Amino acid sequence: MENGSPLDAQPNKTAEPQPVVVVFAWSSLIWGVVALVALAITLASLPTVVEGVASALRRGPETAAAEAAREALTGVNAKTLSAGFELIPKAVAPSVVHINVRQRRRDVPNELAHLFGKGAPAGQGSGAIVDSSGYIVTNYHVIQGASEVEVKLSDGSTFVAELKAYDPLIDLAVLKIDAGRELTAVPWGDSDELVPGSLVWALGSPFGLDHTVTFGIVSATERAAVAGNPFQDFLQTDAAVNPGNSGGPLVNVRGELVGINTAIVGESFQGVSFSLPSNKAREVYEELKEKGTVARGWLGVKTAVVTPDVADTLGLPDTSGVRIEAVFRDSPAAAGGLQPNDVIVKWNGAATPDSLTLIRLVAETAIGSKVPVEVYRRGQLTQLTITVGQRPNEF
Repeated sequence: MENGSPLDAQPNKTAEPQPVVVVFAWSSLIWGVVALVALAITLASLPTVVEGVASALRRGPETAAAEAAREALTGVNAKTLSAGFELIPKAVAPSVVHINVRQRRRDVPNELAHLFGKGAPAGQGSGAIVDSSGYIVTNYHVIQGASEVEVKLSDGSTFVAELKAYDPLIDLAVLKIDAGRELTAVPWGDSDELVPGSLVWALGSPFGLDHTVTFGIVSATERAAVAGNPFQDFLQTDAAVNPGNSGGPLVNVRGELVGINTAIVGESFQGVSFSLPSNKAREVYEELKEKGTVARGWLGVKTAVVTPDVADTLGLPDTSGVRIEAVFRDSPAAAGGLQPNDVIVKWNGAATPDSLTLIRLVAETAIGSKVPVEVYRRGQLTQLTITVGQRPNEF
């Protein structure tokens, strides 16, 4: 082929070198930078994203629960619930009385002020009718030292009350009025049924404002020795109780008397109030009504705290127990052989870690019963037998 040449034929003339043209990929660089920035942003925000996802997952059950609760609330008849609450004061109101002490002897301290502070209205309080024949229970400190006690019923009628009996140790008094008709008595309830969270209503005349009702829950039970009194064992509630509520009823969801409103902390309500449990109040009320007094066990000693130094000196294993500082002459303790510096650690099988516990145990023991008592004497454990006496009124 003359007009052609082999494919591998070399040219006779050396070819001139061609310039190399480099094309820079600006678009690729830009996209690479954008990708790096995006990656950095993603890494930086990853914890936030993860937390957001976790929060969303957590909100899931909460949202579901909230929606379920909202749906359930549509089935609650608020009017019925409110009507139920309104029935409590209606059922109990005729049994609540306002007490006014017209005169108080000057030589008697104002126990109301002692318990409630300077804001206490002198000679005012509340009470509850517990017998249709006219028997009323209230706090002893409400009528202490009174020469005349006036009781105003819910219908506004007033009567002069007779003080039948009282027990200062648990702060309870029994009054009697002759209304000439059968009165409405609040039924006794079982205070042992109450637990923290139980609903309760307090009725009375705070600051002299009769027909007052407040609502709350039981905060605690068996709140012992709030004011250092071993004979008192209170219900603690958050139902608003103020000066003038003293002696008024605390009632449960059935409108039954489950407590006697007795004390608060400070000069006014601060979210804490104390009531004498109905089971104890009823026991004392019935004994006062029948006998005019409450018989309590008595030992006849002066007690002291067991300090670490005393424990070392007396050879005791620890500071638990009640040290006998003195023994009253002709007392059950003296007859039973108790001596000064004896340390009582058990009364009738129950531990006595402190004086308040011992006093309460003795008071609750049947008069005339023979009780085993464990004491440490000169470092040795000894058992005595003591016949319980009756606590004299002066004690």
